[in-house]
Amino acid sequence: MVQAVDSDPGRSPFTRRTVRLVALVIAALLVLGGLLGLLTRSSPHPLGTSTRTTLALPSGSVPASLPRLMGLLSLPGTPAPALGLRAGNGSTAGLTAERGKVVLVTFLDAACTGICPVELAELRDATRDLGALARDVVVVVVNVDPSRLTPASLGTLSKRSALGATKVLVETGSLTALRRVWSAYGVQVEVDQITGTVLYSPRIFFIDPYGRERYLATPYGTEQADGKTVLSGALTVEWGEGIARYAKALLSGSSQ
Repeated sequence: MVQAVDSDPGRSPFTRRTVRLVALVIAALLVLGGLLGLLTRSSPHPLGTSTRTTLALPSGSVPASLPRLMGLLSLPGTPAPALGLRAGNGSTAGLTAERGKVVLVTFLDAACTGICPVELAELRDATRDLGALARDVVVVVVNVDPSRLTPASLGTLSKRSALGATKVLVETGSLTALRRVWSAYGVQVEVDQITGTVLYSPRIFFIDPYGRERYLATPYGTEQADGKTVLSGALTVEWGEGIARYAKALLSGSSQ
């Protein structure tokens, strides 16, 4: 057997090739870490534990189960991201035009058979529970359907979103403008290439009269075999009561 003999006993057992390989791996890890850090910093609503704060409940009697039912998070109170979209009537008024009122920003599409009917039923119940205060609440519905981008094409969604005394603004824009808003509010939107169904993450943002984000609720339901999403009548009513409670709290300033 021939044993290899190192001609330089003081040389490191690592070859130059090994050293280069280790250096490349370290460099790759550093680049990856930098990219992950950039992505984390650029996401306004990562919805991770780092963005959650102690939930500031409105004063008065609030059922302990209500925040859990709504998946409610208390947000830091930073200014809500601008929209810069067009309303169904062609106007371009943004959130600043609604100062002094509570604004609920949500995301829906005209052909939706999933969570949209459930969420609209909850908002209608909330409008009823708000009573006279419904006039001090504005619901902004941001379009999530890339195939319907013009205000004229949103007639169906505008009709479905009618909430009586509560003002509703159905807003859209170019795909670039919509993507900017979706990203700013942490909403992921995808289109099923086979069925054309719009898939997105449901959200309701509560914005106080000063234009600050205060709460985030996550609507949900049970998907049936036909693709429709349902929620029991009792839970829908409770959701409506919850939306009204937190909107009233922001109007009164009791959650500040």
